[in-house]
Amino acid sequence: MNNIIIAFKARSDSLKFSELLRKGGVPSTIINTPRELSVGCGLSVSVEQKYREYALKALTAFDKTTYIGTYQLMKSGARTIAVAIR
Repeated sequence: MNNIIIAFKARSDSLKFSELLRKGGVPSTIINTPRELSVGCGLSVSVEQKYREYALKALTAFDKTTYIGTYQLMKSGARTIAVAIR
């Protein structure tokens, strides 16, 4: 689990943010929001950990009206825990 998850309330914002990252040369993936988050629209943006700083910087320039949070998923035994990182 080397990815961070960026969650939005609106599906369209997840798509727009992913496109913004791609235009900046950062590969991103649209994923179903992990159930451990229990938030949002059902779609989130997944970015490799090595692009974390760029993604967080891009987020400051993005309209965050529907932004929920940025999370790291971590394993704890058989459980997966979502840890807010911003």
